[in-house]
Amino acid sequence: MACDEPTKHKTQTIQKRVKQTVLDKIAPKDPTAKRPGFYVLLDKPVGGLPSNDGVGRHPVYINGDRLVTFAKMVGGIDDENILEMLRTAKGFRKLVHSVGVSIVGDLPDKVVTFTLGFSGELGSGGSRNSMKITTDGTEHIMVMDEQQWSDSDETPQEFLFELVKPKDIATATVKLYLNDGYTVPEVDPDPPVAFDTPAYGEMIARSCLSTGNNIRIKRVLQQLRDGKPTTIAFLGGSITQARVRFPRRKCATRARPMRPSAKGTHPTTAHMSATSKRALAARPASSASSAMTATSPAMVRCNPI
Repeated sequence: MACDEPTKHKTQTIQKRVKQTVLDKIAPKDPTAKRPGFYVLLDKPVGGLPSNDGVGRHPVYINGDRLVTFAKMVGGIDDENILEMLRTAKGFRKLVHSVGVSIVGDLPDKVVTFTLGFSGELGSGGSRNSMKITTDGTEHIMVMDEQQWSDSDETPQEFLFELVKPKDIATATVKLYLNDGYTVPEVDPDPPVAFDTPAYGEMIARSCLSTGNNIRIKRVLQQLRDGKPTTIAFLGGSITQARVRFPRRKCATRARPMRPSAKGTHPTTAHMSATSKRALAARPASSASSAMTATSPAMVRCNPI
């Protein structure tokens, strides 16, 4: 349907405003003066864990090899000298000039408290410094030299995000800006995908090992449609986790009805209650096969484990 020029212009104006609003939410505002730096968290979902004081707390641990891994995977850092400095409090403060944090929430006027914490000698509590961050995507800067730190700090310990309520959720981005004398390559955190290149085609070809044969699952679906007794087993992952820790009504396989719902359907964990990653790691492989043999399920639903 054609439209007149004023209507067309108004539509284009609205589209531009919507586009700018989206850009404002996903891009950090007011970034720090141009210093070399790299991301260690990028659009990471954070949600508060309930606490007695009603505040939702979400820790992101950066001790051990965690911060080094974040620097490699998120920031693209492969300089071994820089990675080694991230392992200790002394090296971190020598390397890092400031920490930039931006948070996007469901509403832009909420406030999240960000804390950078270190651990002390022999794992004791170390120094901690915090700052308030609005959830509108504005980048807030914690300059390391402007904070009080303890000489007894040993290692970086955590990024802590404190949300007003446990039910609040947001996405957080953390970037480490470097002191003078240190440089890192500028990495585009979200480069465009080159769909038309041979490399992309080869990657897609490698991603498909087998298209499989769906005749057996069609047979089970027909069995369900016919209302015949059917046993479906669940193995591994969150769907069966805590099967014995919580009441059966709270277990995922009990709380959510089978779909399609068929009379005579019998969901089971094949006698492998609480088959989470940790539980399965402690079980001999033979227990899984013997449990499946005992129940003779028509179909086995496997979660990634």
